[in-house]
Amino acid sequence: MKSVLCLAVLAPAVALAAGCAGPARTQAAPRETVRVAVIGGMVETGFWAALAERFQEAAGYHVEVVASGQKHAIAEAFRRGEADLITMHASDTIINLVADGYATDPQPWLKNDLVIVGPPDDPARVRGLTDAGEALRRIRESGCTFVVHSSLGAQDVLRDVLDSAGVSLDPEKMVLLFTDKARQVLQIAAEKKAYTLVGRIPFLSGKLPNDGLVLMVRGDPQLRRPYVVAVADPARFPSAHVEAAKRLARFLKSEETQQWIADYGRGQLDDQPLFIRLHDAPAAVYGKGSKQLVVATGSPGELGLLKALSEEFARENDARVLWREAGSGESLQLLRDGQADVAMTHVASAEKTAVAEGWAARRTLVGSNEFYIVGPADDPARVRAAKSAAEAYGRIAACRAKFLSRADESGTHKKEMAIWQKAGVAPQGDWYVRTHDFMTATLLRANAENAYFMTDSSTWVVAGSRTPNLTLLFRGDPFMVNVYHALCRPEGATPGAALAARFVDFLASEKGQKIVRDYGKDPYGEALYRDARYARQFE
Repeated sequence: MKSVLCLAVLAPAVALAAGCAGPARTQAAPRETVRVAVIGGMVETGFWAALAERFQEAAGYHVEVVASGQKHAIAEAFRRGEADLITMHASDTIINLVADGYATDPQPWLKNDLVIVGPPDDPARVRGLTDAGEALRRIRESGCTFVVHSSLGAQDVLRDVLDSAGVSLDPEKMVLLFTDKARQVLQIAAEKKAYTLVGRIPFLSGKLPNDGLVLMVRGDPQLRRPYVVAVADPARFPSAHVEAAKRLARFLKSEETQQWIADYGRGQLDDQPLFIRLHDAPAAVYGKGSKQLVVATGSPGELGLLKALSEEFARENDARVLWREAGSGESLQLLRDGQADVAMTHVASAEKTAVAEGWAARRTLVGSNEFYIVGPADDPARVRAAKSAAEAYGRIAACRAKFLSRADESGTHKKEMAIWQKAGVAPQGDWYVRTHDFMTATLLRANAENAYFMTDSSTWVVAGSRTPNLTLLFRGDPFMVNVYHALCRPEGATPGAALAARFVDFLASEKGQKIVRDYGKDPYGEALYRDARYARQFE
């Protein structure tokens, strides 16, 4: 009966499209105001005003800043019930608002950078480094003084970097500020010809007078502090506009806003955006060496292949490898922006363009897996009977069976869209669901919703046991072979370019290739990837 219903959809498709527009829209009623308490730096840079305008256009709510300034000042306004939403650095201040029943549902939503600054003659020779741990080691070994900021948040970041690098500051060469109400940290550092750790935005904007100090170290993901957003607790503030505040909090974390954050303010202070989008922090760090390498990739990181490769490389090269979790499209953008040293991707056309345009180099074949179409066991679209991926997709569209798309410009998404094009289908409608999420998360959601999804074979081997409602329905179309390459920045483009080139060469070496073709055999009984020798036939 289900197959008959699927075929019956084809005939009246145009009529359905014409007749299902729904009732005419009416003029929306004016929305309420969201009162916000915002840390000063976001307001002073113009960032919050631009963000609030976007929210007002998207949702119709009016956003009113009722308090702005340092964290204690905006926290007091929030305790008085003057705001529906508050955002500041992650700290005891905002956590105590939650613990004391004033706020609820604290969530991180972006980060900002701290930087190491120092005297112009740079006696420790740290200028240009992107590895804060190595910089602190050189400062210690050179006998230079280091001023520790009074901010507990900055102290926490400093402590984490020192612990990660296995370094300690010389107590005799350390100046600890317990208070800095006049914001004289840079003046004190300048007087002592010392180095210190401060916020990138206040330093470059001149909010903190630099007293002749120079920016030395930036770009290490460990030098980042998260901002947290929380909403008023309705149990304490029953008249607060809680639902509107929650809507704004969701907007701050949405993929559209995060993409906007990734570009906002470039050129205002330097060539970087003002703030760092939420997922720009490393998903993992492998190795404890003194040299740092940032690798951007998706499923190879999720499934542990990158970990196996990176740990071996780190041991041989005195390195630590930071994994930035990103789909292929975003990985290449991170490489282009200098936010990653290496990208491992599976979107050949974009990779070739990157090399042709000169901002990527050493495109090197790493290996492959393949894509599977999975779905509910009863297979209402009869995907099992398809002879090609395009035919399978056409059956799903004709049946209007629920299909999940990552819709994130990843290599998987680009391959999916290429298959839709081959099928002659422009997918749209309530059956076609865009998740804006990674591979494993979307696969698990497909299981929960009994939906079709195109997953890669490696993820299916690892996570298939967690998806009892799904069955492998289609595989074997050569068009669905998924070939991975590694690319790095050209020689001299970034401080880590030389190490990145060595990492790419390691991936292509026999040692690296053995890791690729053997990975997964022990825990899963089969390898998750094929090596470059096999993959070459599909290039």
